[in-house]
Amino acid sequence: MTVQEGTAMHEAPSSNDALRALKDIAFGSAAGMASKVLEHPFDLTKVRLQAQVLDSTKRFSGPIDCLTKTWKNEGIRGLYRVSLVVTIFLGFGRPLIFHE
Repeated sequence: MTVQEGTAMHEAPSSNDALRALKDIAFGSAAGMASKVLEHPFDLTKVRLQAQVLDSTKRFSGPIDCLTKTWKNEGIRGLYRVSLVVTIFLGFGRPLIFHE
């Protein structure tokens, strides 16, 4: 079935289009969450190394030292601090914003 909009003819959305959109959103959400889970410890490391410039003494000698000390002192929760909110927003929010 076609729908006339102005002078152009457009196909009406079908159930296949809706299913494809849902799949795109689901897979986009999963990919977004997976990327944040892998990326967050490295982003945290970058931020901590940048912030130590303001301290009078260096807490970390480099990225590996920062990751190691964070893991030993704070455990996995230290590596993923504030990450749950970010993961949920980026996992579900971005695919909805950028979906065609």
